[in-house]
Amino acid sequence: MTTVRMAGVVLMVGVFGSTAYATLSCVPGIYPTMDQAQTANVSCIANNIEQFSNFSFTSQAKGTQALSAGDVGFQILQGTVGPYLIFPQSFNVDSPPTGDDVSSSFTFAFSLSALNNEVITGFDGHVIGAAMHHGSSLVSIDYCAEAPISTCPAGQGGVLDVNWITSIVFVTLPTGVNSLNFLVTGEIDSPDQGSAASMTSFEMGVQAMAIPEPRTTVSLSLCLLLLGIGVRGRVRHT
Repeated sequence: MTTVRMAGVVLMVGVFGSTAYATLSCVPGIYPTMDQAQTANVSCIANNIEQFSNFSFTSQAKGTQALSAGDVGFQILQGTVGPYLIFPQSFNVDSPPTGDDVSSSFTFAFSLSALNNEVITGFDGHVIGAAMHHGSSLVSIDYCAEAPISTCPAGQGGVLDVNWITSIVFVTLPTGVNSLNFLVTGEIDSPDQGSAASMTSFEMGVQAMAIPEPRTTVSLSLCLLLLGIGVRGRVRHT
């Protein structure tokens, strides 16, 4: 029996229905698209602590028409959420009766920097999609701290795989990360007769935290030292 499984539908409702996920406008228009973000070379600042920039988008396809950057909605969502891509209804694949492999994919790259004495502590990826029979709908997120993806030193990066079944996966970063580069690769694939796949949207969430100021740490240490001296002085006089 053929079954269809879907992931993230309830979460999608939460995204659109919560003020915590309000859209951050960084390109002209009510509903900006990926090609507008690239053309304008936009730089988006969320919550005054995270800056998203250097956006690029390309697409490829086999047996079907490739995605157009002008048809992909682009937003930066507020709160702990970052880039959000909304795909057209046509982003689906269905193998013909001949059983030929039909697939469509995209690459989405961007840079992330922490601002105002913050560090980046982690991020997640979230896919809303569906697949049937042998079809697949998945995203791989390559990331690297403080360096480009192509020349990422050992121990500073990795790959996060997210698909329509797991829906959301989180990565905890080492301490002290100030910047990250991302290369997101998404694909829907229908490899044989009877299979199908689609992807509705993809989003990432970023977490950051403030670094304690050095003066605060020094002052606290000094207070503890003076308190210790005072206690020892009182002990001597008793």
